[in-house]
Amino acid sequence: MAVCADDAEGELLLADKIVDELNAGQKAKASGDIARFTANLPQVLSDCESMTDDVARLQKYISIFSDQTELVSTITKNILKNPIGLVNDIKAF
Repeated sequence: MAVCADDAEGELLLADKIVDELNAGQKAKASGDIARFTANLPQVLSDCESMTDDVARLQKYISIFSDQTELVSTITKNILKNPIGLVNDIKAF
């Protein structure tokens, strides 16, 4: 079985850092690291030939993080679709 993304150690460490930042309430730091993580992900997964379709879908999905206008628009639409669920999630947090 071939292994892909064998050079992803840096991204795995960054993912751990993001989790730690979120757990510590450092949302601004986590946001910046999430942007960096998503920007690096396509390169990390470029060797994953058996995942070509998945990588393309993932790249399309994460591209929203590089376009702030699109990101804000999508977040706003999702908030308007389910405001009660959002309020309940915030209360539970």
